[in-house]
Amino acid sequence: MGQIFASTPDAYYEWHQVFKRNGTYLLSIEVGTEKGKRWRPVIAVSQHPDRGWAQLDVDALLQTKWEGCYRDETIYHVATPAFYEIEGKWYLYTQACPLPANGNYIDGHWDMWCFSCDREIPTLPGHTNIFIPGKPTAGGPDN
Repeated sequence: MGQIFASTPDAYYEWHQVFKRNGTYLLSIEVGTEKGKRWRPVIAVSQHPDRGWAQLDVDALLQTKWEGCYRDETIYHVATPAFYEIEGKWYLYTQACPLPANGNYIDGHWDMWCFSCDREIPTLPGHTNIFIPGKPTAGGPDN
């Protein structure tokens, strides 16, 4: 199949998990923008597992938007994102590290984390919404 969507320029891509929700395939990946300056979870979506993939904006799931969760001292970098639905509730399991003093993620202290996903956001038109960490938005999914 080859490259499934155009990569963000100067970004590193690692890790992947594919799952299906409400007829949409979701690809969970970790992306280090600006050659690894900050790692974050990124989602791509498709109606088919082998074609039609489109990546969401690389900042759509950026951890700095996880109200009530984010701190530079704990989860500046987030990697290996894996989403799981357990008994009707969504969770995100990741590795994360604080911002190292020298700014280099390689020197970070990486720990495993589990985040409750209470905030519903849209993906792309015609595709399912996804639950991510953060406080729920009153009135339904964020726009």
